[in-house]
Amino acid sequence: MKIELLQNWWKLLPIVLLLGTSLWGQSGQNASATNALRQQASFTAGASKDSVPSRTPARDTNFVIGNEDVLAISVWNEPELSRVITVRTDGKISIPLIGELQASGKMPKELQAEIATGLQSFISEPEVTVIVQEIKSAFAQTPSSSPTPTSTEKYVLGSDDQITVRALEVEEIDGKTARVDLQGYIDLPLIGKIRAAGLSVDAVETELSNRLRKYVRDPQVSVTVSEYHSQPVSVLGAVNTPGVYNLTGPSTLEQVLSRAGGLRSDAGNTISITRRQALGPIPLTSAKSDTTGEFSTAQVNVKSLLEGRNPQDNITVMPTDIISVPRAELVYVVGAVHKPGGFVLNERESMTVLQALSMSEGLERTSAAKSARIIRSSTSSQRTEIPVNLSSILSGKSPDVPLLANDILFVPNSAGKSAALRALEAALQAGTFASSYAIVR
Repeated sequence: MKIELLQNWWKLLPIVLLLGTSLWGQSGQNASATNALRQQASFTAGASKDSVPSRTPARDTNFVIGNEDVLAISVWNEPELSRVITVRTDGKISIPLIGELQASGKMPKELQAEIATGLQSFISEPEVTVIVQEIKSAFAQTPSSSPTPTSTEKYVLGSDDQITVRALEVEEIDGKTARVDLQGYIDLPLIGKIRAAGLSVDAVETELSNRLRKYVRDPQVSVTVSEYHSQPVSVLGAVNTPGVYNLTGPSTLEQVLSRAGGLRSDAGNTISITRRQALGPIPLTSAKSDTTGEFSTAQVNVKSLLEGRNPQDNITVMPTDIISVPRAELVYVVGAVHKPGGFVLNERESMTVLQALSMSEGLERTSAAKSARIIRSSTSSQRTEIPVNLSSILSGKSPDVPLLANDILFVPNSAGKSAALRALEAALQAGTFASSYAIVR
């Protein structure tokens, strides 16, 4: 038997190679998942050793994921599901077995809970870890862009918020949840009803501790907000995920826009904020009251906010604020160009003729560049035509001309050039035919 195996060893070689390749691939996949888990474990250990919050936004538990951020997703003991993914520009990621999920505007712990829920149909008790490996989103929450950090302890409770109470050695209320009713009260065993609306989480902890002193000598009480419902903010317009978001503490304009997935590519150059006068005026120089006197409105320049040139523009958002991002104005290029269409001004108030030509990929060969014109709408619903010599502008003999919002740059076709081009094409076709005929003969 041994002699037969030795003589036919070469027949077993493909099987050995196949097994080796499979084991090597499995080892590599397990290694990538293990490395991701080690990163998460090292972060958790570091957080427990140091009471100072991390200055790295990707490791902040309140960090909000944005478009183009790079995520390391690890599913324990499932290496084929563990991978590094970049959030797409539409704010979504694709997960095997689950499909597409909205990632932008969520915190890592929220996303990993959603992935774990989606995998429960396929895996028993899936353990998922999401780590932000690289931050590339426009509204990344860094210490420099977030002068007022979110603090749960300072969060002011309101109607419909829900809290979870932890009380050491008081089983009657330990782990109990309580919702703030419409009158602003919560009801707990042993303690009864106490007013919570209008109080910070710290103040509620103190009040509960005082009430428990008749039962416990030195009560240890902790209160966390498990559901936020009392401080809604509306984000509308050209953002990736418009909707109503509940504040979880002091939040800046950039942080709220980040939760809405950031600005879309067609966002305009201003952001409008509307606030009830009862909450005080908006602390911006552009703020003014509306005709009813009930609301204060203000505008913030997008480019200034993104570049951080005026930190005072990154105001603290208040409950019931309405943040509106209008779509950008367009400039249109039609006629004898390679790519006619409308082009977004974005944060710019105007665009030059050369810039518009560049975005439309240049002139066609048959264009009448000297006869182009700008069609501009006036306030009287009439259109004004402005002649533009594109040949002179392209050669640098004439200055570039600015285009305003909704302007139309029309580049006509040259009848002479079109006729000459058709004649040339006909001649070429005739020459090709004659050459082919001669070769065949």
